[in-house]
Amino acid sequence: MKARALARGTARADLVALTLLGVLAAALLEPARARSEDKATRLKCANNLGQIAKGAFQYATDNRFYPHIEKANKLDGGGKTRPAGSDVAPRCIRVLAYGGEIDNPEVFLCPDSLDKAQSSAQRLTDNPHLWGWGGKATDGANPIAKAAETDKDADKLTDLSYGWTLKAISSNSGSSTRIAADRARQLDKDERGKTGEKKGQEITGNHSDGWNVVSVDATVKWISGGQNGSDDAKKLASVANDGSFLTVWDDATNGSTGGGGDAKPDGAKPDEKKPPAGKSPEALAVLALKRIFALEQRYHDEAMKNGKDKLYGTLADLAKEKLVDEPLASGKKDGYSFSVSVSSKDPSASFYATATPDSPAKDARYLYVNHKGLVYVSEDSIKVDGATCEGPKSLLPYGK
Repeated sequence: MKARALARGTARADLVALTLLGVLAAALLEPARARSEDKATRLKCANNLGQIAKGAFQYATDNRFYPHIEKANKLDGGGKTRPAGSDVAPRCIRVLAYGGEIDNPEVFLCPDSLDKAQSSAQRLTDNPHLWGWGGKATDGANPIAKAAETDKDADKLTDLSYGWTLKAISSNSGSSTRIAADRARQLDKDERGKTGEKKGQEITGNHSDGWNVVSVDATVKWISGGQNGSDDAKKLASVANDGSFLTVWDDATNGSTGGGGDAKPDGAKPDEKKPPAGKSPEALAVLALKRIFALEQRYHDEAMKNGKDKLYGTLADLAKEKLVDEPLASGKKDGYSFSVSVSSKDPSASFYATATPDSPAKDARYLYVNHKGLVYVSEDSIKVDGATCEGPKSLLPYGK
């Protein structure tokens, strides 16, 4: 009798112990399971952005430019990067469905988002020209030419999780050029900042710890946000030289001001900034050459869009298009003389620019940049091949 009672007591103790072990094991495995799920949804989101980039590449192959609403020398949306009230992403992404580059609307929705896509896949298959956000049919007009009613505010859409670039990007742009990203990082309501004249993020967002960002080559990069965020997490929506020009809520705009686009008037050139005080003449000349390179890309894209044969311009050409300020247009600025030339063999293929010190001092140096964008420096005058626009191989990159 006692033996049986002891056995039953031991069995109960064993059962309790096993139950406790099971609970403990589940508790220990839960974080790993959650991390695994987070990784899986982030990967699915990255695949979505990759599909969007591939569809956009097909579009650019046919149209020479990635989806863009304004002329090539202007930013879309007046340069405003806040998704609220913006039609840039809705129109530029919807045109990929309109043209048949993407035939599944689920691609437009991040799996981590709390938003849900409307049941409109059949309409997209039946007639992509009539497909619109929120399951609402459009009038069939091309989104680049005309906005549908549901295109007019990206923040009000529950079946579009991504933002789009404000820049005009040609089909031959660098592979690392960013075109799209998660529209917002997932924030609690009390984290979404102020309201008022310039409302901050009101949507919940996608991932809690960052953004997936895709480039024109369909490569997706993860940008960490929040406490573990990098400087890049504050520049996704910036229209400064080192910004990404994306219509998203980044770590700089979450909470109030609405990003680098707020203060820019329609048609403004965001990279036209005065250099910081205290820069040496050489450093100012380097900034001028970098600016010339950036403006040549703008000139190139606009020339491509208008079907011109000459895709790069001289300093006079850039001045004629009002892309450079008056001092630089004159060829003299901050103690340096500037010269810009296009290839004598193929002006559509390459260009180069040089900066020569007006009063060569002992430590004054000569500078050069071409269509590849890297500034080089030399102690002696630089001789450039006029056909290839290549400088001597002995040149050193500036800063090295």
